[in-house]
Amino acid sequence: MKVLPNGNLLITAGNLARQGLADAYRDGGYAAAECFVGEYILPECGAFIPPENIGALTDSPIVCLDADYPDDGIGPIPHDGIPVYWFPNYQVVDPWELLKNTGRVIFTKGEEST
Repeated sequence: MKVLPNGNLLITAGNLARQGLADAYRDGGYAAAECFVGEYILPECGAFIPPENIGALTDSPIVCLDADYPDDGIGPIPHDGIPVYWFPNYQVVDPWELLKNTGRVIFTKGEEST
């Protein structure tokens, strides 16, 4: 993963990870592919953030590069000052299919809260 000069996040996958994504899709569709990403690609330096944990009104996958895991059971939240990234076209384009097919997907930096 790499933060691009425009602030967006580039997530990449090599051939082995792309094969793992293909296997996940074949065995369990989108949900299995997203679990694969969460287990094998994001742990390198990121985490999925549930939209409700940051007040987001979307079903898009949301990731951040540094998260807290509070004991209250709500799941990960970004550390203070850490941006989140999302995939705005999630209703039209499957980000994990794109990652599987091309080895890269770009997530857009979320707006800063005020």
